[in-house]
Amino acid sequence: VSGEMTQSALVLLSATLAVVAGACSPAALQGHYRKDFYLPYSQYPEYHQPDPTQGGRAHVVGTLRPSSTAAVLRGVQVNGQTAFPFANGTLTYFDWARAQYSNQTHQFALSFHSRNVDWMDSGKPLTVQVQFSDGSCFQGQYTPRVSDLYLTWVTPLNTSSWIAHVHNGAASKTAAVQSVLFDGVPVHTTTPFAPLGPGQHMVLPFLPAFTKSRGQLFTVQVNFTDGTAVAYGARVPEQRFPIEAWPHSPDCPVPGGNQKYYKDLRDHSIDTVFYSKGDFEKHCNEKLADVINTKCPSEEFYFWVDPKGMDGVTETKYVSAVLLADENDGQLDNNLYDTLSAALAVQQSYPDVLTYQGGKTNRHDGAYAGICDIQGLDFYVASCAPTIIPVTTTLPLQGSYAYIHNARNNHMPLPAMTYSQLYGSWAYAANANEIVLQLGSVLLSGAKGLTLFQTSEDVMQKNKDAWNGAVQQVLGTIANPTLRETLRTGDIDSLPFVSSDKGDPNFSIKSLSQVVRSDRFIAVLMLSFNADGYSNTLCHVDASKHWNFADHTVDRLDLSLTADVDAGSVQPGAVREVVGSALVPVQDASVSLADAGTLRFSSVKLKADMPLRVFLLPYAQPAKGGM
Repeated sequence: VSGEMTQSALVLLSATLAVVAGACSPAALQGHYRKDFYLPYSQYPEYHQPDPTQGGRAHVVGTLRPSSTAAVLRGVQVNGQTAFPFANGTLTYFDWARAQYSNQTHQFALSFHSRNVDWMDSGKPLTVQVQFSDGSCFQGQYTPRVSDLYLTWVTPLNTSSWIAHVHNGAASKTAAVQSVLFDGVPVHTTTPFAPLGPGQHMVLPFLPAFTKSRGQLFTVQVNFTDGTAVAYGARVPEQRFPIEAWPHSPDCPVPGGNQKYYKDLRDHSIDTVFYSKGDFEKHCNEKLADVINTKCPSEEFYFWVDPKGMDGVTETKYVSAVLLADENDGQLDNNLYDTLSAALAVQQSYPDVLTYQGGKTNRHDGAYAGICDIQGLDFYVASCAPTIIPVTTTLPLQGSYAYIHNARNNHMPLPAMTYSQLYGSWAYAANANEIVLQLGSVLLSGAKGLTLFQTSEDVMQKNKDAWNGAVQQVLGTIANPTLRETLRTGDIDSLPFVSSDKGDPNFSIKSLSQVVRSDRFIAVLMLSFNADGYSNTLCHVDASKHWNFADHTVDRLDLSLTADVDAGSVQPGAVREVVGSALVPVQDASVSLADAGTLRFSSVKLKADMPLRVFLLPYAQPAKGGM
């Protein structure tokens, strides 16, 4: 938006601004507090790390109107401790903190992670004080309280409308939405507010008061009839679902690089790659900025880069993210501050470019999630790839899903973009079904983009039957335009369902199903974990090197059509399976209405060589006045 001035925590200073509390105007603040998500140590023993039960992440938002329309955010304190400008400290109060303000919308947003139990877990209010460059000061209180109500995903649908996903994680309590505010302004939702029962999800398309572009601050607040609210502030996410790869550096599979290798990636639906500036210019004999500025626009090709890779870039649209760190969450130390510092520096120089960090743990991930705009994580289960759990520990096949789903939960409602194993520098290549399972794990986890580690043309050609067979088919399925947009704008857990396959989805289950629902489509994903024979220990001595998959049948999957679904619009005959770029009639399964409110999938065959199936059907939401 022309003329918008978003002031962010862009300069790290150590000075604390002292303001007399009595001079501050009162501020009404809302927010959300979540504890860190993590996995049981009995299943995934991460080198003796304790359960991360102390503190968590808070978001605080409010509408503030300083005297000057050009006022700049100058200071934020929480209980007298400086959150902005954030300086490296002892981690007593903050692991990190980010603060932003928009002069256009008058929205203030603060997010931070703290392990201070007196602040976060005592039920006592936090006093938040905000100062501006014109001398204006505001003060309000926010009390961190764990809530079962979440905003899980918020994103633009198109240039004029947005979508918000609200989830009720309570076991027995029903919630009722009263109103939705976007940038502090009540919005018109295109569907009525339905009762939000236990475990239910509400999909809310709405028309915002302000037009937004990538990287700008937005806030969303959902008010409930019981007087509670959930609210977040974040930067506008990417409006596409990237399919990204880390190439073997000398391959140069990019526009203007090795055109044979570039065509191979594009034939496999990969439209984004990561290169550091140093590696690119060493191996590809071109300036990285020149390729991004002159060749990416005509090819609709995108890059992840390191911070130095932004030097000289003018076509910032074609930089999906700046990667600041990979697997950087091994310790809770000054690295938290260093990553934040790097993220804020990128935002200062390139306000429309998002930042990314990748993780490797389930126990530290919650403390890191929120430092960057996009959170990643990898956990590979094939090719004798190293993992964060000891090599002598039994490696569950479900770990590929458990870790990246945990990362998504910690980062929501911000986007996660997580990894699938592909062909890397491991001792031997994964089989096709082992790769397909990990691709499927990314989809079922709720990620908003896919990262492949890695592409290596030499290894891919040595395994061309898999690369040009099942792997290419599934990548084509993900790239199917209708499914891809549903994955981008929809979210997981968006319809309650019951599967005939029971078990722990993070550790021991024969198959896992998931429902992704947008405002127009429902995607049903089924993934088979029916495999054994792989050993995280014996693979190192060339024994038990691969998972042995067997065919599996999901006897039944029942989807409950909640009140924000027009049940009459759900027609079993309209269900199609997504196979590459095609939507084909359903085979080796049946779809029916078990009753007026239940869509049933029966006898769904998941084959050993293709453990993932994806079904798609259109639906409608009730119009206002029609419920």
